[in-house]
Amino acid sequence: LEGLLAWRFEHPFAPLLGGLLVFHVASPLIVRSPFVSLALTILLLMTCVPAIQPTRRVRIAAIAGLAIVTVVRAAAIGSGGGATALHGAGLLVTAAYVAFVAASVLSAVVRRTRVTANTIVGAICVYLLVAHVFGLLFLALELASPGSIVGAGMPAEAADDPQRLHFHQFLYFSVITLTTLGYGDMMPASPVARSLVMLEAMCGQFFLAVFVARFVGA
Repeated sequence: LEGLLAWRFEHPFAPLLGGLLVFHVASPLIVRSPFVSLALTILLLMTCVPAIQPTRRVRIAAIAGLAIVTVVRAAAIGSGGGATALHGAGLLVTAAYVAFVAASVLSAVVRRTRVTANTIVGAICVYLLVAHVFGLLFLALELASPGSIVGAGMPAEAADDPQRLHFHQFLYFSVITLTTLGYGDMMPASPVARSLVMLEAMCGQFFLAVFVARFVGA
């Protein structure tokens, strides 16, 4: 037990990376169950807490944010398919929480003067968290303005039921945008969606360029 705790303090970002990888792999398999999806989201967000700066105030804010996300997302699922605004609010609250975690991890990684395995894991976590944030924003945008993102994975009946829009579709779109892969099967159609796509693509390129240069320099 002591060895496990010591490893945990030496590698605070490892649980978060594991949670992100599990979520990315498992999310396409649970698209039919919003409750299971919510449970997986909560588990992922719980792995975020140990990775946040180890100050009492920040940890309390993280736990409070997790509680707010859970309540809002659960209320959105309980409302059924008619409360598009509530679903959108839940997505935006989740995106804000994930962005807060990403900023905290990024701050911790940047302050490290020595590159270790834990530093690299933290940088990977930030990269995946950025994809997660934009995926949530893309889904919220599509809920608020149907047709903002068009592509092969968009169900035609989704406009009548916001729960028919599945996050893994937009996470996929976010990842191929962040990596500038761009298969072309999903595309931004509205000005706001195109602006988000440009912002994410630039974030992905700048992140890789800056962090590779920093790691080499360190």
